[in-house]
This record gives sequence, C-alpha cells and structure tokens, in this order.
Amino acid sequence: MRAQPLYHSPCYPERIQLIELGAGTELQPLTLQEETEIFVISGQFADEGDVHPAHSWLLLPPGGVHRPKSAGGTLLYARRGGIRGARGARVALT
Repeated sequence: MRAQPLYHSPCYPERIQLIELGAGTELQPLTLQEETEIFVISGQFADEGDVHPAHSWLLLPPGGVHRPKSAGGTLLYARRGGIRGARGARVALT
C-alpha cells in the first residue's frame, strides 16, 4: 500500500490522499474513527465482501469496520473528516 497526501490544512477538518493498493493486497480490519469517502479511480476495490469497480463511490460512517483489499490492484481517492451526513448506514454507488 502506498499513500500520497493531496490536501491537509489545520484550518479545515478534511484530509485527502491518493491510495494505491498493489495486486493481492489485503489489509487488516480497520475501525473508522471518522467518516470516509472513497472514489475508485482505477482497478477494483473489495471491502467486506463487496467488490467495487472503477468509478464507484463509497461513503463510510465513523465506527464502521472495513477490510480493504484488491486482487488486481487499485487506485483510490480517499477523503476523511469534514463530511456531513455520514452518520448512518454505509452508501455505495457503482
């Protein structure tokens, strides 16, 4: 896994980064401390049994547990913090 920070400011709560998961990557389960928005730029992103192809958008609420993985590799845009409305159920649009 490789992460490239794109934006962070002490004046605003969000942090944005590009995340690259290489082929065969499977991370340990993560408990989200804050709301997280993920856009799949390329490849396929698997999470909790669901596979999200390129151009999928996910909104994950705080407190949720997820286990990111990618069989063939993927590039993700991830935004954490400062997202309103992410308090309920998880949302995925593919």
